[in-house]
Amino acid sequence: FPSHDKLPTDKSTDIKLNKVKNPFEFSFKFEMMKKAFPALSKNIINSEKEKIVNVLNALVYIYERKQSGKPIYQNVSIIVGVDRVDEFKKLAEKYNDIESAHGYYKFDTITVEGISRELAHGGDDISSSKMREWAVNGDFENFKKGCPKSFSSDDATIMYNKLRAVYQVESQDEV
Repeated sequence: FPSHDKLPTDKSTDIKLNKVKNPFEFSFKFEMMKKAFPALSKNIINSEKEKIVNVLNALVYIYERKQSGKPIYQNVSIIVGVDRVDEFKKLAEKYNDIESAHGYYKFDTITVEGISRELAHGGDDISSSKMREWAVNGDFENFKKGCPKSFSSDDATIMYNKLRAVYQVESQDEV
């Protein structure tokens, strides 16, 4: 489920880089996710179309998938960055089996797992923060290296230039 943050009205690129972690609009992120994860593309949900704007909406969406009038899924796993595990665990568990403004869901188990791409955790040390920073600083070579292997050169260029436009970086360094 792609997510999106609205850009603050402040013109400072530094403030935007620190505050906006999901700068792409839903439709663009949806298309890029399908290219990044081609084997999973049929399972990537257009969250804008389905009006899924947060994890609670996503849980309701998953819970409402029915077969013979019963939910298909009794257990759910949420994968987030290691720094957000506690936040998502508390939130997801808080509303399990509770009717609220976001809707209703009830799962037997809700597991929240953290992933890290840091070298210390066996990863390749790529992060969305680094990718945004490389784009803003005009470092296309590192940006391209950080893109998924399934991306074409054109896909990397499109995303790089889109990030630079979102963060209102001067266009002379566009690729």
